[in-house]
Parts: sequence; C-alpha cells; structure tokens
Amino acid sequence: SLTPFRSFFFYFYFNDGLSPGARPSSFSLLMKSAPLAILGTLLVILTVSGQSIETQTNRLDSGWNLIAFQVVPSDPAPASVFASLGSDFVAAWSYDAGNQKWTFYGNEAAPANDVERLGNIESGRAYWIYKNGPPTNWVVIGTIPSQTPGVLLNPGWNLVGVPTGRAALSETINMLSVFAASGLDYDMILKWEQGLYRKFTPADTDVDDFTLFDANKGHWVRVKSAGSFNLQPKLLSSVRADVDVEPQGNYPSFEDLQLSTSVTPLDPGHQTNIVFLPGEDSQQLVIANTGGGILAWDVVWTPHDATNVHWLQISSPSGITTIENDAVQLFLDRTHLPKGIYRGTLLLQTTATNRSFEIVANVTDLRGEWRGVARISNVNGKKNEVADIDLHLDFFEDPTVPGLIRGLLDSRNSLLWPVDVPLIGHSGSLSENRFVLGGAFILPPGDQNNRPYATFGTEDDLEDIDWNCNGVVDDVNPFPFPIYRSVLLQGVLESSSAAEGLLITGSYVESVYGMLRRPIRLEGTFSLRRENPIPFANRRPLANQENTNSTQPVILRTFTPPSPLIIPVGRTTNALSFLTDLALQQISLDLDFADAPATGVRFILESPGGQQVTLHDRANLGTLRGLNFPGLRKPVQSFDTLVNSGVVTKGNWKLIIENTSGIAGRLYNWSLQLQGQPVFSVVGRLMSNLGMEGLPGQVFLDGLPITTAVLANSDGTFRFDRLPGIPANFTASLLGYEPLDANLPGLAATYTIPSYGTNCDTPARQAMVAKFRPLPAMPLPPSATDGFGDYGSPGNPVDLRLQPRANTDAGLALLASPPSGFGPLTVQLTLIGGTNSIPESADISWDFGDGSATVSGRSRAVSHTYFNVSPAGYLVT
Repeated sequence: SLTPFRSFFFYFYFNDGLSPGARPSSFSLLMKSAPLAILGTLLVILTVSGQSIETQTNRLDSGWNLIAFQVVPSDPAPASVFASLGSDFVAAWSYDAGNQKWTFYGNEAAPANDVERLGNIESGRAYWIYKNGPPTNWVVIGTIPSQTPGVLLNPGWNLVGVPTGRAALSETINMLSVFAASGLDYDMILKWEQGLYRKFTPADTDVDDFTLFDANKGHWVRVKSAGSFNLQPKLLSSVRADVDVEPQGNYPSFEDLQLSTSVTPLDPGHQTNIVFLPGEDSQQLVIANTGGGILAWDVVWTPHDATNVHWLQISSPSGITTIENDAVQLFLDRTHLPKGIYRGTLLLQTTATNRSFEIVANVTDLRGEWRGVARISNVNGKKNEVADIDLHLDFFEDPTVPGLIRGLLDSRNSLLWPVDVPLIGHSGSLSENRFVLGGAFILPPGDQNNRPYATFGTEDDLEDIDWNCNGVVDDVNPFPFPIYRSVLLQGVLESSSAAEGLLITGSYVESVYGMLRRPIRLEGTFSLRRENPIPFANRRPLANQENTNSTQPVILRTFTPPSPLIIPVGRTTNALSFLTDLALQQISLDLDFADAPATGVRFILESPGGQQVTLHDRANLGTLRGLNFPGLRKPVQSFDTLVNSGVVTKGNWKLIIENTSGIAGRLYNWSLQLQGQPVFSVVGRLMSNLGMEGLPGQVFLDGLPITTAVLANSDGTFRFDRLPGIPANFTASLLGYEPLDANLPGLAATYTIPSYGTNCDTPARQAMVAKFRPLPAMPLPPSATDGFGDYGSPGNPVDLRLQPRANTDAGLALLASPPSGFGPLTVQLTLIGGTNSIPESADISWDFGDGSATVSGRSRAVSHTYFNVSPAGYLVT
C-alpha cells in the first residue's frame, strides 16, 4: 500500500538530488501568551485591520520536514517566507491532488518534468521543506484566517494541512474525529516523523502508528470517495427555542413560550435570545460541527446591565469541536443582583461563522427551598458545646408587599424542630441580597405518665398529668410546662455557582423561655444551600386533609366523583372548600374533562371573594384530558392575577364550566392546590383602667422582625390582618398614659400563661400550674395551642390596658400609623393634645421631612406617602 510513496521518493531523489532526511523534525506553535522563556525570543503582538498578529515558531531539523502552516505569514510569497532561513534553506514542495501537479520553490532552479513554481503560502496545504545545517527555531509572523478555509479532498492521495483556526490547540484531538465528516470515505493517513512514515487507518482491525492529530504536521490522505469532498467546519449551535403550543398557528399567544422578539417561533438553530425565566439559574448552549475538520470557538460576554458585576458564569469560554457536541453551561450568578431584569450580549465566535444572542435574566427574590445547619458558638454569652441545629426553610417574598418575606421552618425535614415554625422578615439593602427572617412557636406543657406506667389519666393515677383530658400522652413537649422558642436569622447570599448552587450565610440567634428563670440565648452562625427554586417543593400534601387550626402551608383539595359528572350545555359550577387563609405564593389546578369539544368549552376559576381567572376559552385543543395549569399549560389569565392581589383563600373555590358546544361533556375530576403562609387576623381593644373607656392610641405588634402598628379607633378597637402564626405581643402608646405594669408593658399574663379547667385535675397538675411563668407572647392563633382560648377573635378581643400618667399636661404629640414599613409607604399622621394652647381654628403647616411640599390647613390629621427608603427615617414637624 506504500508503493505510491516509494515512487514519490524516487521521483524526488532523481529530480532534486535529495532524499528525505533521516532525523525527525520538530514543529511547535506558541500562542502570543506563551512564556517568553520557551521561545527565547520576544513576542510582539500587533493588531492590523482588526486581526491579531500571531507568531509561530517551527523547529526545523536538518533534512526533510513535512509541515502545515496555521499562521499565514504577513507576506505569503515564498521568497519572503523562506528568506529568513538564509542559506540553510534548500527547497519547498507542495502537491495539488486536483490537477495532480507538484509545485516547487528553492534556491536552485526548478526541476524538470513540468514542475510549477510554488505559489503563496496558504492554510490548508502541506509543505515539504528541506534545509541544511543544525536545527532551527524558525519564527513566522502573520495572521490566522478568521474563518477556516476548506480543504478540497480528491479521489486518491492528497497532501494537506488541516487548518485549526488556532496557533495552538488547547486540547488533544483524536485523528479519527478530524476526518469523520459525513460523506468522506478514506482508508489511510500518513505523516512524516523521525525520518519515517507513520500510518493511521479508520479500520478497527489495523494497528495504528499514531492516533492523535498533530496540527503542526502535514498529512497524506488517501480518499476512496468517487467525487471531491470539501473538508470545512460548519457551525450548528442550538439554545432553547420558542414554542408554539397547541393550538398552533396563533403564535405568539398567551399559551406559547416566546423568548425572542420574532413574530414567528424561532427554532434552536435560529434563536436569538437566551432567557433565564424567573427561578431559573442555568441555560445551555450546544455547539456542533457538521462539516468536518476542526471548529474552534470562543464565547465573548458583554453585560449591558450591572456591568460592574460578573453575573454570568460560562463553563467553557473556548473550545474545539470535531464530531462531538460541546455543551456550554451558562449559570446566572445572582450573588450581587437584586431582584430585577438584566441584559447582555453573548457572542459565539467560531472559525466557521459567528452567532450573537441577547441574554435576558429575570432575577427574583431569594425564594425557594433551603437546607443547612446552625452552628452554636455560645449560650448566654459563654462558650458552650452544643450540637448543630438542622434547618430546612421555605420562604418567598409576599407578592402584595414588596420586601416582605414569608416562610416556614419545616419540621418534617428538621429533626430538632418539633412543629412547623412560621417565619416572617424583610429584605435588606437594595444592592445586596440581604434579609432578616424570624419566627417562633409555643409548645403547651407536655403530659406526664408517672407510676403506674401501664395506665394513664385514670382515677387512680393521681401523679399523672393529662392537660387536655384526652386520655392520650401528648409529649411533643417533653417538659410539663409551656415552652416558647424563637429564632432569628440575618443572612446574605454569600455565593452562587453552577457547581455549588446558591449559598446563604449569616448570624443565628435562638431564645428559649419557660425552662429557667431567665431566657436561654443561643448565638452562632448558619449556612443554607438552595435545594429548589420553588418553595415547598418537598412538601407533599395529602388530598382533602386540612388541619382544623388552619396552619398548613400547602393544601390540596380534590373532586373525584364515583362516575364522571355529566356537564350539560350551559353553565355548571363545582366547588372545593378550604379552611385556611393563606398569603398565597402559588396556585396549581388539575382538570380531566372529555366528550364536549374544546372549541365549545370555557373553564373559569373563581376565588372565595369572587375574583376570577379564565383557564381555557374555546381554544382548538386535541384533548381536554389530563390538563394541568400552569405546569403543562398556561391559563388564559395568569394565576398571578389572584396571587398578586392577595385574595382570601378561606372559603369555596369554584370551577365554572361554560359549555356552548351543544354536546354534553364529562368531568372526571379536578383538584386545586394552594400554597403560601397561613395568615390570621387579631382584633382587640385599648382601654383605660379607669372607667374602662376606649382610647384612640397607637398599638404596636411586638416580637417579630418587622414593625407593624395600627391606630385604634375612637372606641379603642383595633385590628391586625394577615399576620403569620407566630406568637406575638402587643403594646400601646397614648399621650398622657402609661402601662399598668412597667415590667409587663404588653399583654397581661392571662394571655401568655395557658389555663386549664378542672376536668381530670390532679394535685400534681395543680402544683405544676402554680409554677408556670409568663411567656413573652401569646400563640397565634391561640386556639391552635392547648391551654389558650380564642383570644383575638371578634368574640374575645385582646384586652390592652393603659393608666393615666401622674402630672399629665396638655402637651402635643404626633402619632404615625404605621411608623415604619416598606416603600411606597402611606402614613397617617395625627396631632393630639394641645387643646388649651392651640385653638381648633388655628392653621397647621405640615413638613414631612422628605423634601416634598409642605401642606397647610386646619386638619389635625393628614396622610402622606413616602416613596424612598431612608435608613435614618424622616422627621415630621
């Protein structure tokens, strides 16, 4: 099989008087960033007409060298290229398989046999170079073609140099993959090394002399294909496409996935936009080479927003692609990105062609499901060895109150938390992902089963304690006294990466009341990693099982009749009842319907308050079986309409079916899942202890990491709405009044100590009740905790008492309701007192302290909206 090459060397020998050298040739390419010590020469990088000037250093040994030029010399004429070799240069040869002719350049006259003169040096050709003298480091200065030229392969033997588009390859490449283009049939490749030919064949049965591609070498390739073949890389890149969801033909519509701005859906190969939808952190760019050879590529990223932050991580900024697909992972690093939309341009530069994408990142709050630990460093100010406390948190930003965070510490996945702990807090700096999140719970005293252990709570068990008289040992709390446990986390998004995900770290404080005379305070740090961008993703509710105390964060209600429900022509309503009021985070609905054609049916979901969203409106779908909104299909109107308006979830949710098709349908089942934070309302009355008249004072909610206040009505009544189920306390303020007890300025001990009737009473229980200590708050809702009544309900309002101060005068006071909150914040300002010094007819001028215009008039109460955040607050005069 080597006969053609033997005759080739005979040809060379007799016509040129030279024979192939016996010593190996070495040829190295160095990028412009290579260490200078390797070359021993100075590398000068220039830019001419937008192209970078590259240097290529070739080690040429004495004798024959078969090389390929990856860098095209600045002056490609052979006389200029080989002049730098001086008198050692003898000759250069190349072969064109298309016309089966040799070309020659040398210091001596061209040989006979119609050998033509060698033309300009090109990328894609191979060159035999013969030189005398010792080995030489030959420096060639030039450019690399921006697009890789094609290599034309003809039937028979071809002398080629495969262009790579790089001065040096960053990775090893298998020889088989370089020539694995579809339609190319060859059986042998030869290269010259150490004075001998080395053979490679694509056949699995042959033993190859080499398997790796050397970009510095020229190669003989024997082609078996009947016609010529152009070996040239071709780019095929793909990203997530636009999707014309059923019914097709109406793109773009509400149900479609539109990522680009095109009015027609773009497929993966023509998509112009890479979009991170809310909650997404990663996208993928796939690069393929469909033309053969070597495709070199670079990814260039230019942010348009948040330009001082490296917010897009790219797994591979450059690479080489032959027959394999390269997948570039794009990760949204949102460590220093507050909530918002961010844009930039991603340019894919390749040696075949370029492609540009607009990056759009929709960054949400830090919502999600997080798991980690708290590490305690000290207890009550002293170093103490305490085991790590496991944490599993779900939280989200309240869609109705920007900056307000709601969540849950999940007892199902946290061993050291006996019950779910509601959490509430707020986001911090607008330029950083900081937050404060806190919560608490109260455990009623645990039952005690003392001797004899075989029985519990009977008439003979005088030492047993059964607090709620249910005959069952309730031992969630192992202590026979109530426990209050609170937790406060102040954290920041520490890092965000494709490998490690999102990491939050910060300070941890926990307080426990009821066990000792003084609270137990644990301090330390915590770390949390996000497991899922969707809160409560690990929470699997049981269908139609809902706590009567309305404390479940995820509730699933279903309607599944024994046989399909016939839906006649007209309007049909079916309802699911929910007991819990939630600050909604997400709604999901499943529906299985048949028979009536989709083009004649309309589905509507109605909340207990009467707000409606249309799910399906006579669209031409193939089937209405197994629908899921919004997971598998977007509703006509987004569920965000309900979530963002803060609808009441307690009550009947209705599925309304309007059938105008003229054909009866069948409803197999439907289900509705609501998730969020259970919320409650508390009503109360602020009164004077003298005469028990109502007082129009300001009432504050204490014990939470947020500040909330309301202004009591003239009769002293007040109301707090949408409070989480976190134990709370209340304090009040009114000019001329003070708390009854300075040591207990808020709720009376009645509300913070559990009380039990005389049923199943024992001396042991009476003795224990006498030792109960007041807790710093009352449970919310109280009815969910044994020993506490329905405090805060309209029939049993919370009672706050103030007493007149001694030596009160008619001084002025200014009340603000609320005194703080999230912007934009509307505040009611009320001037009280001063009845003797300021007549009612006097003009009052209000300066709100935020630079806005003053307001004048005779009213002693005005409202004003503050739009900007002020860490120091505002001074109103």
